[in-house]
Amino acid sequence: MAALQYACGLALALLLPSVLAAANFVQCPGTIPNPLVLKGKRFFDTLSGRYFPVKGVAYYPRPNDGPLSVGFSVDYFTDEFRDLWKADIEQMKELGVNTVRIYAVDPSKNHDEFMCTLQLAGIYVIVGLLADCEGCAVGPNEAPFCYPASLKERGQYIMNEFSKYANTLAFSAGNEVTLYARDEQIELNAACQKKFLRDMRAYVETCSSTPNTILPRKVPIGMVNWDFERDLQTLYFNCQTDPSDPLELPEWYGLNAYQQCDPFATSTSDLEGWINLRDDFARYDLPIPVLVAEYGCRERFPTIGDFEAQRTWLQVDALYSEEYQEVFAGGVVFEYSAEKYVIDFSPQDNPWPYNEFMKFNYGLGYYTPIDCDHDKIPCQYEQYPEFQLLRSKLDAVDVSFLPLEEEYLPIFGAQSSCPASMLPPITDFVWPVDDEPDLPCYVVPTPFPTAQPTPVSQNTNQISAATSLRRYTLAAVNSGMISALLLASTLIPNLLAID
Repeated sequence: MAALQYACGLALALLLPSVLAAANFVQCPGTIPNPLVLKGKRFFDTLSGRYFPVKGVAYYPRPNDGPLSVGFSVDYFTDEFRDLWKADIEQMKELGVNTVRIYAVDPSKNHDEFMCTLQLAGIYVIVGLLADCEGCAVGPNEAPFCYPASLKERGQYIMNEFSKYANTLAFSAGNEVTLYARDEQIELNAACQKKFLRDMRAYVETCSSTPNTILPRKVPIGMVNWDFERDLQTLYFNCQTDPSDPLELPEWYGLNAYQQCDPFATSTSDLEGWINLRDDFARYDLPIPVLVAEYGCRERFPTIGDFEAQRTWLQVDALYSEEYQEVFAGGVVFEYSAEKYVIDFSPQDNPWPYNEFMKFNYGLGYYTPIDCDHDKIPCQYEQYPEFQLLRSKLDAVDVSFLPLEEEYLPIFGAQSSCPASMLPPITDFVWPVDDEPDLPCYVVPTPFPTAQPTPVSQNTNQISAATSLRRYTLAAVNSGMISALLLASTLIPNLLAID
């Protein structure tokens, strides 16, 4: 038995160094893990120390036809759709983006190859924690019932799954949540958005303080809002309604702002909506990165070739200029591909592939043929003329006027004061979701001869480590090394107990 104990201990001792060296990240062939670091109002490259301006595109590759075409929460980022996203990532490399924003993921599925292909392309990912499915989002009704317990588990599950990728830039704990409040009464579900974000941050903080934690790592958690009652909502979501709890504050903030709709604008000085946007956020002076999380208004812009209404992308000239970079950390173009199912609701009623103006067509390109379904009939991407115009704009971005991370000294104004309004503090409610257990933090075992797994948490609200690891390990942690380690942490103590 002593020999068995020694063999198990030696196996664990040999396994630990390689695991600890790669504990937080899936190892992508041909790449060096290079996570970004958040400092003040900016993101920085951890290897070079250079400022990382977010040059992003929204990615939801809805096909033209078939069952998938009517879905709003399809996870297209798995091995099942490998041929689709591999071809699309090549297009994104040509476009020159360094970030993609994805909206709906299934954390029970493996995303290693998708994320590694993006990492090899130098592209980072903003991952949405909500989705358009039952129990997957903040609901439209009043607090606290707009925050389902299943959403808490889903958010933690996604963070465990995606924080193991070095190119996960940020998590979005909400996208335009108050837009979906009943009758757009934002006071109904605003507190649920704030509480959900707070719970996600608290989970990561708990895990970070747990000895030997490997997941989830501290990926910045923020939110994205719609551009309505800009002052009221921005100040509310960036203020502390509970003076004792800073975790309700986002670590980054995004606004979906469709402000440049003037087809006759010829310079950044003509962008009245963007000038107001910049001035407003300069006045808010948030101490965190602010992103224009969707932009690209579609109006009757000039015709290029056979296609009307090709956007001029003057917003790019503005967004990455010195005066805007004092306020914003970048932005995300909406969107990569035209969504035929949505576009066909446009009042103009023009046919695919939309050579003529269609109000709801935000695509930089479109899929062909008209009946492609990502199943029996593969979809092929075709660029609209504005794709190349945007590519040239992004290629010309130069932010060399900004300092390296070690030279950057953030200067903050006072923390936002909560607006006097009908938007309630989260302490106004008794939250049923607080009675629901957290998922476990993932930890490495302590070395031989102790050979006992590090406790998952001292928090009595958390479900037992043994039950949780059995339930979630294989689905949430797909990295072979981490899965093997967790298996070892379960088996070795049992072997050592044999007499």
